[in-house]
Amino acid sequence: MQTASTLRTVSGRTLDLASLLGEGGEGSVYEIFNEPDLVLKRYHPNRIDPFRRRKVEAVIRMPAGAELRKHAAWPLDLVNGSTFAILMPRAKGYELHDLFGPKSRQIKFPQAKYKFLVGAAYNICAALDSLHRAGVVVGDFNHKNVLVDNAQGVRFLDCDSYQIQTENDVFRCTVGVPDYLAPELQGKDFEKVFRTPNEDNFALGVLIFQLLFMGRHPYAGIGGPDLELGESIRRHLFAYGENAQRMGIRPPPAVPSVRSISPALLSLFERAFSPRSVNGTSTRPDPCEWAKELKLFRNRLVQCQVKGTTNSMNRWGTANVRGVNCTAHKTSSSSIRPRRTTSMSRAQPWRRSFHKSKNCNRLA
Repeated sequence: MQTASTLRTVSGRTLDLASLLGEGGEGSVYEIFNEPDLVLKRYHPNRIDPFRRRKVEAVIRMPAGAELRKHAAWPLDLVNGSTFAILMPRAKGYELHDLFGPKSRQIKFPQAKYKFLVGAAYNICAALDSLHRAGVVVGDFNHKNVLVDNAQGVRFLDCDSYQIQTENDVFRCTVGVPDYLAPELQGKDFEKVFRTPNEDNFALGVLIFQLLFMGRHPYAGIGGPDLELGESIRRHLFAYGENAQRMGIRPPPAVPSVRSISPALLSLFERAFSPRSVNGTSTRPDPCEWAKELKLFRNRLVQCQVKGTTNSMNRWGTANVRGVNCTAHKTSSSSIRPRRTTSMSRAQPWRRSFHKSKNCNRLA
């Protein structure tokens, strides 16, 4: 007989519930005594409706391969009976904001250097690429639904909210965090919006920026009108871009300079946050474009000594930074050629290593 603490799944698994791990707006998550690598998510009664049931059933039936399950905590099974609950892999690690926030990083990732952040950004790209290739759009892609472990591994969460398609239905993503929504999604009714990978790519650009710039949001400038981040995004007020400069908005102090990253990455940020990526004259960088340049950037990072201290920091290539002494640097065997400069990359040398890659697999 099935008791209150023992449940059975549709596929016949018996689950002995253990302690409550956490509770959110949609439901509660429990440990499973006899399946320590899995968890059970039990939905709150007010979050259950016929659409959600159909969507969750479609997500579970979706032929998610080993690669997709490696990158995402993909639902595995439904629970039988009156309880509406799903069985999922137990994802380990900390939420992404714990890594890019300097204070939380010191506590939860005490050994993480700048290369670790770049590596985590690369692995997020690889994970998102696997989802997109499976026909999945994350939709609500933000700083809390990606976990990072101490080996730079990443795992995407909340897969039951993703947008998926079947032969007969489109199950939309009906939620979103304004700070990570593309300009064209700000203020929209998500029940009626068909999400696209290009919009996920906007959120990807924001998260990569936060990883490389110590948690700073790319639309959090100083000066100009006092706006919520979502409104700044809607108005295309990227703090390092020309639109923001025209309104008197400038990058905040005490944030790493854009000169500390490669011009190729700067170019990708410009594309990711450009108004042209909304009107169709340009597309935002996809995960593999980011992965390619992040790998090159990571390989060219060098350890530099901060003058007058025992501290060190990572800089890109041969960049000269006041107070930092780089006595050695890596060189690139590729050609060096000029590029048309933009507002972010003006006065920067352009160095690019040509790198052929068939995919963007996880960075070791």
